[in-house]
Amino acid sequence: MAAQPLDDLTPFLETIQALNDEIKKGRIRAYGLSNDTAWGLMRYLWEADKNGLIAPITVQNPYSLLNRLYEVAMAEITHRENVVYWLIHRLALVSYLVNISMANVQRVRV
Repeated sequence: MAAQPLDDLTPFLETIQALNDEIKKGRIRAYGLSNDTAWGLMRYLWEADKNGLIAPITVQNPYSLLNRLYEVAMAEITHRENVVYWLIHRLALVSYLVNISMANVQRVRV
C-alpha cells in the first residue's frame, strides 16, 4: 500500500476552521480526533491555540495488551493538554455494555 502524498492532505488549519464554523452554527458541540499520532494531536492543539480557535477535546485510538502505543507519548500529552482519551478495544466496549446492562437490571429490581 503506497503512502498518501503530503500534497493531497487537507491542511490542519483548514480542518480546524471548518470544525469551528460548525460549532458556531450549532451543528456540533465539540470535536475530537481518531487514530491520530502524538505529533498530529500536538499539531492540532498548536494550530488551534495559535489561531484562537477551539481545539479538539478528545482523541480516540486503539489500546490493548498488544497495542500500548498510547503510553509512549499520548498519555502525557492528553494529561498535560487536558484532552480526553477514548480507547478503542472490543473487550472494553463489551465490558462497558455489560456494566450498563447490569446497572439497568439492578435499577429495575429496586
